[in-house]
Amino acid sequence: MLTLGPGINGPASKALRLDGRLDSGVLSPALHQVLLNMARLRNVVSSLQIEGEKVDLAEARRVLDTEAPTTPREQEVLRFAKAYTDLHHRPEPPNLTVERIRRMHREFFENGTLEEGPIGGFKQIPNGVRDKTTGQWVFHATPPEETEAELEALLEWYHGDALSLPPAVAAGLFFVEFEAIHPFADGNGRLGRFLNLVALKHFGFHNACLTPIDGRFFRSGERYYEALAATNGGGNYHVWSRYYVKELLRAYEIADQRADLRTLLEVHTKPTTQDVLKWVLSGGASWFVHSDYPNPKGFSSTAVSIALSELVKEHVLEAEGEKRGRRYRLHPQFLTRLYNADFLGDTPSRLRQGAQSGRPPT
Repeated sequence: MLTLGPGINGPASKALRLDGRLDSGVLSPALHQVLLNMARLRNVVSSLQIEGEKVDLAEARRVLDTEAPTTPREQEVLRFAKAYTDLHHRPEPPNLTVERIRRMHREFFENGTLEEGPIGGFKQIPNGVRDKTTGQWVFHATPPEETEAELEALLEWYHGDALSLPPAVAAGLFFVEFEAIHPFADGNGRLGRFLNLVALKHFGFHNACLTPIDGRFFRSGERYYEALAATNGGGNYHVWSRYYVKELLRAYEIADQRADLRTLLEVHTKPTTQDVLKWVLSGGASWFVHSDYPNPKGFSSTAVSIALSELVKEHVLEAEGEKRGRRYRLHPQFLTRLYNADFLGDTPSRLRQGAQSGRPPT
């Protein structure tokens, strides 16, 4: 039985509060999309890298920007990225059933990137998770003949008793149990990490797709597999739950830092420029004119014009037209600079020990 303590309850509660902050912060629709773009890029690439795939971040960004994949792997990157975006914008997450999960497996991997099949069909041979470097097994999964029943039991819990647990804990337990079942011959890790976002949204984390949670799993690779291994055979869920809520909280802290625009505002010392910029950032990316600014603090028209000119010079805004016909909007280069910033702050080192699905020894 899982006993909740400060090491689990505290981070779980903080992560849920940060999810709410992402709703209430000064975040324009345009910057909101930038945040989503950065998170989905990091998550898709990290999820593939966890599996030992060599995925180039710049190439993945190109695929997401152009939506023009040239290889089956790039098609998979784009397919997962679109699924993350769709999940974020849905009012409610998809209702998970056994058939829905099988259909997701078919949709994600129909381009033939899996090493083992069948696609959309449950495994026929015992499998598990193995360390690619050492060949040692992280855990042995549910036997094939028990797979469907175990998955049905997990989904019954997911829609029922799980709702009585703290949301982060429930999502983490769903994720680790899905991985323990490992229902498919291949693709369980990538699909499972997407289902983790579905579960987070199901349990109340509506902005989970704005966080680099898969990036956190990638960066903490050894601990990720150690925590998974601790649950082998229904064992120690405390180790996994402490690890999971800690990394979830860190992912939310990163997203919150990116969404917090106070630092950007504080760069400007003039109250007029600060207020104009705050108004622009809390709106959209569409064009506006001088008179659209509501001017709640009663700044002079000249002061507002000077503030707009300063923001144009800094390439925060772009402008077109002259005099009264002059209009402004957030500069595309400004958004690009935010998008190209590394979402995790620095370049993550590659895992020394990756993992892959495989067949356990008989």
